[in-house]
Amino acid sequence: MEQDLEELIKQQGEDIDFQFFYEGKPVLPSQSIFEVIKDSKKKEQALIHQEQIKKINRKIDDIRNQARQMQDSSQTEKDTLKREAERLKEIMAHIQNLQGEGESQGLFGHAVSVHNVQFVIKDKADDMSDLKRQRLDSLAEITSQTFTRQRTKSEIVKDISSSTINEFVQTIIDKDLKVFDPEKTEDPEEAPKEEENLPADIQ
Repeated sequence: MEQDLEELIKQQGEDIDFQFFYEGKPVLPSQSIFEVIKDSKKKEQALIHQEQIKKINRKIDDIRNQARQMQDSSQTEKDTLKREAERLKEIMAHIQNLQGEGESQGLFGHAVSVHNVQFVIKDKADDMSDLKRQRLDSLAEITSQTFTRQRTKSEIVKDISSSTINEFVQTIIDKDLKVFDPEKTEDPEEAPKEEENLPADIQ
């Protein structure tokens, strides 16, 4: 992760620009992205622990409900349910210790996805091309004429990549996998024989 970030920083300049987002807000230049990622993982782990505690609480409630319905059951069955409830409480206490005391979840209890660190990479050359295209489109609407814009660098690369991949896949199918259309395959024995036309002087 650190090496990838360094490579991105080196590429940032006239052509490439990128920005990090955390919890829906841009990461400021004064903030360390590594501390942001560390904080993100910490909160994500806390949410996982919180979900585990909720599941244990639901199991404890189920055991209590079963105990209420077992009025005529033996004392042994009731003791078994009680021991299971105590075991679940011990597990829940252990999870709470791992999570740490005094940590407030705040608004981070809605979904784990809010802790994802995202970044956007922009190609400034494409931005300029899109701006020119928007101006041409606006002019076309005014004059009722159709303007054909040039494809941006990203579109060209995407088209080249797609055609190259399709060609490579077709090569594998035709040569390596040896897949043929049975309707187009001719039987050599049933193929019509062509009559040999010999020159008259040879006959």
